[in-house]
Amino acid sequence: MNAPVPRVRRDEVRRRLLDAAAEVFARRGYDTARLEEIAHAAGLTTGAVYSNFAGEHALLAELIDRHARTQLAVGSVEVGPRAVPGRRRRTSPRSSPGGSSSRARGAG
Repeated sequence: MNAPVPRVRRDEVRRRLLDAAAEVFARRGYDTARLEEIAHAAGLTTGAVYSNFAGEHALLAELIDRHARTQLAVGSVEVGPRAVPGRRRRTSPRSSPGGSSSRARGAG
């Protein structure tokens, strides 16, 4: 008698499909990628693809959305100007500790 196959959670199935789609699209290009190849790369069936996405276009749209959300989340964490490697950051009198400026004295 065979043991039952463990059921994979829906969010895990979607994550695996999206990761596989990103890899296949990057390697083969969107136009030549096939859903069967994406399903195989995810270790799933084409039925799993269609039960989670309407097709390749929906996979690509979700990948774009996921990438945009990630970039927005990363961007919201960054504060201030980006440091340039090998270059010292200049400070103005207004931003240096103990420095004074005309604004700090009330002149404007």
